[in-house]
Amino acid sequence: MNRYLSICLLVAAPLCGTFPAQADVIGLVKNVVPSTIWVSPNGDHVICVTVDPQTKKRRVNLDGQLLPGAYDAIAKDTPFFSADGKHHAFVATRGGKCMVVIDGVEQPSYDIIKDRWPITGLMFGADGGKTHVAYQVSEKDKHAVVVNGKKLGAYDSLKGGLPGIWDFYFEGSYFAYRAKVGDKMVACRGHIDGDQVRLVQSKPYLSIGSGSPVWMGGTSEDDSGDLFAFIAKDGPEKERILTLPGEKPVTKKTWKFIARNMLQVSPGKNKEMVYVAGDKKWQVFVGEKEWPPCDTLGRLLSERHGWPLFDVDRGIEEKTGKTLTTLYEELGEVGFRPIETEVIAAMCEGVEGESRVVSLSAGSLIQRENWSHVKGEDSLVVYLRASPQELWRRISEDPASASTRPRLTKGGLDEVVEVLAIRAPAYEQCADLVLDATLEPELMADEVDAYLADVG
Repeated sequence: MNRYLSICLLVAAPLCGTFPAQADVIGLVKNVVPSTIWVSPNGDHVICVTVDPQTKKRRVNLDGQLLPGAYDAIAKDTPFFSADGKHHAFVATRGGKCMVVIDGVEQPSYDIIKDRWPITGLMFGADGGKTHVAYQVSEKDKHAVVVNGKKLGAYDSLKGGLPGIWDFYFEGSYFAYRAKVGDKMVACRGHIDGDQVRLVQSKPYLSIGSGSPVWMGGTSEDDSGDLFAFIAKDGPEKERILTLPGEKPVTKKTWKFIARNMLQVSPGKNKEMVYVAGDKKWQVFVGEKEWPPCDTLGRLLSERHGWPLFDVDRGIEEKTGKTLTTLYEELGEVGFRPIETEVIAAMCEGVEGESRVVSLSAGSLIQRENWSHVKGEDSLVVYLRASPQELWRRISEDPASASTRPRLTKGGLDEVVEVLAIRAPAYEQCADLVLDATLEPELMADEVDAYLADVG
């Protein structure tokens, strides 16, 4: 049976008055690949992928007319239109090569990499009446950003060979992203001026916070264009917000942590940044004005994918109305664990197709019954492994530990050593991915992303 379709392409043209819209036939297309039909935002054009039943080659059809070029494959979710509907683009392969095709014109091609295509992140950007295009390319273990045909940077790979480039976006005639250089990261801001594309790159930092750089308005001191701001981590518990270009401090102090994906310019004033930061408690800052500290603002640390976060310990306390310490004192571990299992089951039972992050209790996985809730075909269990000494350091420095962490044996470092020896084998066996808990949070998140990309 023929899996492809023959269709008429129609565009609805509104008439005056209250009469219904009239649909005009603009072309007849045969052998359309299902789910590849795209209509331009202004409704004037239709584009789709067709296939030759004999050669199995793919071609792109615009308004009933075939564009030049026949291809082995065309990337999912392409072709598509620019916001003004005047341009179109797609990614395709032919032989051992992969290329972007813009308005029917093939751009420079790249060798196909084992198990994946070397071109990702194709997008359009708008700057008044101008349209820009960007994508990422991989070549010989290095990765670059291509903007309006100009290749920028030579960045390093994540685990599995994935490109170490994140958060690319257009902001008018500007664009920004962060990238991996060696074992560090850089913040990048580019500017398009006519046919020229200029890039400013920060020095390498231990990490650059996700969701940055962001546009902050104003111009740099050397008049090299608009200022952007980014979160820079200089070392453990040393984070600042800096300008790009210039790398001048936006924040007066260095923080232990600055919330990711939340940095933004104040709606009322250019160069004034809104952010969430903290040492022991989280605070919201608008420029130099700070709001009262609040523990619950930790929930504002949304995952880079926008997945909701559920915390088992907090769930137990909300369900019972008691602290963990009180529950242990009243019920003992035998009475505590069934409540924990009930909360875990409820938090892991999400809506089909909905992703979520569940933060487990320290002893959750010693109960085999809980494994059935956390492990599955579409789940990923990550174990953040740390030494007893590192765990005890964190416990000792947490002022809330005494009231929230029940004492299990004799206390102190000796207790941590004893309990970890019992629990660690269960953690190792249940986990799909084991990470060093002393890594920077951004690097751990990158490792999880790379693992998820590997397993599909």
